[in-house]
Amino acid sequence: MNAWTTPLLQIIHVSDLHVRNGDRTFFAKMLMAVTRPAPILHRRVRSGFCCHDPESIDLFAGLIKRFTTEDYPWDRPTWLLATGDLTSFGDRASLDSAFTALDTFHNAGCDEMLTLHGNHDAWPEEFPGLRRDATIAQHRHWMRNRYFDSTWPEDPLRLDNSRIPNSRIDIQLYGLNTVVHDRFPNSFAQGKIEDDRYWEKHPYTPEPGRQMTELANRAQANVNGKSCFRIVATHHPFVFPSFARWDTVDNAVDLARQLNANPETPFHLILSGHAHDTFPRHGDLPSSPDAADHRPLGDEQMQLVTGALMPRVPPVPDSDEWPQQAQILRFWTDDAGESLGLQRILVGRRGGDDEYQVLETTGAGGEGITDERIQFAL
Repeated sequence: MNAWTTPLLQIIHVSDLHVRNGDRTFFAKMLMAVTRPAPILHRRVRSGFCCHDPESIDLFAGLIKRFTTEDYPWDRPTWLLATGDLTSFGDRASLDSAFTALDTFHNAGCDEMLTLHGNHDAWPEEFPGLRRDATIAQHRHWMRNRYFDSTWPEDPLRLDNSRIPNSRIDIQLYGLNTVVHDRFPNSFAQGKIEDDRYWEKHPYTPEPGRQMTELANRAQANVNGKSCFRIVATHHPFVFPSFARWDTVDNAVDLARQLNANPETPFHLILSGHAHDTFPRHGDLPSSPDAADHRPLGDEQMQLVTGALMPRVPPVPDSDEWPQQAQILRFWTDDAGESLGLQRILVGRRGGDDEYQVLETTGAGGEGITDERIQFAL
């Protein structure tokens, strides 16, 4: 692996805040009760419906300060990325609180912020399957126009060259919407990348590849003569090691093919949330993307998924579980600017009186691992 000499960028990646103000709805209480005999399903339901831990907000802001100015200082740009499910039920009070929390994180030391919404943010203050289509449409219009008024994809976040003089590498971060804003698909947490804001077009003509076409156009328009590392942020992952259909984008095979369509503007990394678990697991990150086998992505592409940031769940003494998680991604380059190094640091909190801390795992040789590194050729 080449020597990493020049720091470029730090991304604080959070997801699935699941902010919830107020009591559980009747449906949430019922579903929690009926799934209790099935521990795996109950854990997933609990993590999606439970309230957030309010103490986590200030504690995580403190961790951001540690990674910008204090214990692990960083003098290059820091971006905050939030990949959806800011709330559990999509209600106004919870969305307002979630954006207040993100502002707290942003002000703790981040230069730029990109925020996506998730399938839970599209809930009309209740489980979608219990609401009429007209109620779903009304909430969809209100939620997108008030809180997520972008039409995806937009132009990317890009490195500020004034902070990194003479850098030969550009990093671009794009966002795509994977939420299906309809009653039954969203009841089953289905993710799909199709035409964003399709409901605003009259008459509507389906354009399932519209987001991907626009993504390719924007990537081409932002070519600047430098080697470019392109990142796509989504709520639902393209790749996740489960057999559950709701854990990944439904049309991932077609989408991956489109990401690889133009060799002149390759996309290298997909950052997602939704699954409430880290992927690849700590200690399993390969040293290069071609060793990852993240099909249907290409050999030079990788998927990274972060866990839920701050669910309120009872801490389990002497457990290896960290129910509150985020990932810190630091990007470096070598002297020649021919490769890019990615350093992944996982942080977590068990709840209770604990603070967020850097997670450590033990490798096959018994050594402690606190960060993992992967190298991309450009």
